[in-house]
Amino acid sequence: MTDKLLTWADECYREAHAAFNQGLLKKAEGFARSLLAALPQHGGAALLMGLCALALGRHQEAVAWLDSCKDKVPEDGQRLAALGLARKGAGDLRGAIEALAVAASLMPLKAEVRVNLANLLQDCGEFEESLSIYRQAAALEPDNAQLRYNLGMTLLTLGRFEEGWTEAEWRWKAAGLDLERVDFQAPAWHGEEMGGRTLLLWAEQGLGDTIMFCRYVPMLAAKGIKILLQAPRILHPLLTSLKGLSGLYAEGDPLPPFDAHAPLLAVPGRMKTCLETIPGEAPYLHPPKDRQDFWRQELAGLEGLKAGLVWRGNPNHPNDVNRSLSPALLTPLLNIKGIDWMAIQPEVGAEAPPIANAGPRLTDWGDTAGLLANLDLVIAVDTSTAHLAGALARPCWLLLPALPDWRWMEKRTDSPWYPTMTLFRQESLGDWEGAVSRLGEALSVLPRAIMR
Repeated sequence: MTDKLLTWADECYREAHAAFNQGLLKKAEGFARSLLAALPQHGGAALLMGLCALALGRHQEAVAWLDSCKDKVPEDGQRLAALGLARKGAGDLRGAIEALAVAASLMPLKAEVRVNLANLLQDCGEFEESLSIYRQAAALEPDNAQLRYNLGMTLLTLGRFEEGWTEAEWRWKAAGLDLERVDFQAPAWHGEEMGGRTLLLWAEQGLGDTIMFCRYVPMLAAKGIKILLQAPRILHPLLTSLKGLSGLYAEGDPLPPFDAHAPLLAVPGRMKTCLETIPGEAPYLHPPKDRQDFWRQELAGLEGLKAGLVWRGNPNHPNDVNRSLSPALLTPLLNIKGIDWMAIQPEVGAEAPPIANAGPRLTDWGDTAGLLANLDLVIAVDTSTAHLAGALARPCWLLLPALPDWRWMEKRTDSPWYPTMTLFRQESLGDWEGAVSRLGEALSVLPRAIMR
């Protein structure tokens, strides 16, 4: 290599690196391609091409470039960390884990690499292994809120509630919020005795979470605490049935005086709930009598097993693409004799199965509760309707993705939160057909058993 070519190559490589660091990926690729055209064995340029392809979402190409420079650059964690992410994007999860594990050993102080490795292990259902890696990462960055929240979710999935609730509190800082500064003009409650005083609980997240954790209202009321609950107004016809509730409000409603407040999802941890002490008694919610009577009359002409069906949740939910399924996959269930089907969907969509849909007639969750109280079985994906069925103690068969939400834990076919619920899980990522098939086998004997 002549001095002139060497000087040009060094300058071109510096320009490529500078462009990459500035986020000018196309410009960086241009410099790297020029280098490779003149010097095909230039490992640094090949590495840059791989990094650019990864950043641009071209995962297969990134894998090829990052593999091609394996013997051209000194082995370091950067290439392997990038290769791990590229393999993940290309669908090679096992290959990604292998690359990231080596990268983590080469970069012992890099928490981000361990977080990516732990996430991948969870994608493969290896929660115990991911927990160990999360702990290593948290030791490196103890104030990383998102990391600590991920650690909490893993602990809860594994049923290690005592530590899991504490780590889950990091969700506030992960969202850029400070629980202690929520403007309720009263101190936050952390589990201390409050007999004779007033506690405001407020709905923190989705409707399903509110339905699930409002079960703590009767427990707290039994301790002599006056409980106020702030929750979405659409749930009020349902929540009025909560035993021990002293006041129910929607966000924006004037509130009476109270002594302390807490978000609803913090209550299990502050009550020191463990796996053995989950308050699983049901029903703890009840439908309004007039709604229950209405749906009893509406369904009176059905002679088979009355089954509700929910195949899709809120499309705005961040995990909806994984938890919802195509209604076409449910066709084998609809062919089982002896069952009268009822969809429970606000909108059924273009691919809707040929069954009645009660969804448009349900104006609030009191209506939905009235319907569910008159069904023999609810079959649902992980939505608020499934939580409601559990809270009403209605038989519910829940279809879950291979990587479900923490509350369904791992490998179980039952739920300690809902004694009338049976879980049908994907056995591998995206395998709804297998889960539906196993549910169908169980369902095929139900009508005969009930009609005997």
